[in-house]
Amino acid sequence: MTLSSMFKPATLCQCIQGGVVKKTRIFGITTLATMLGSIWAEQADLLLLQLWLLGLFTASLMAFTAAAISWWTDGSTDQGSSR
Repeated sequence: MTLSSMFKPATLCQCIQGGVVKKTRIFGITTLATMLGSIWAEQADLLLLQLWLLGLFTASLMAFTAAAISWWTDGSTDQGSSR
């Protein structure tokens, strides 16, 4: 199938049953738009999932860093205790 036939009604199936030729026609542009739309929707869902996981990871990393800094600086103030 060439690119120019994608934008014209393309005959997908010609079956001869009882002397009658049945033609199933579908518009290539509609099929192409449907396929691109479904691919885009799937990619958008994956992108949202990745963004959500990235946000979750960033929030947990920030909380861990804040807890580690708080724990590290809690007992390490040695000012005035050198006597």
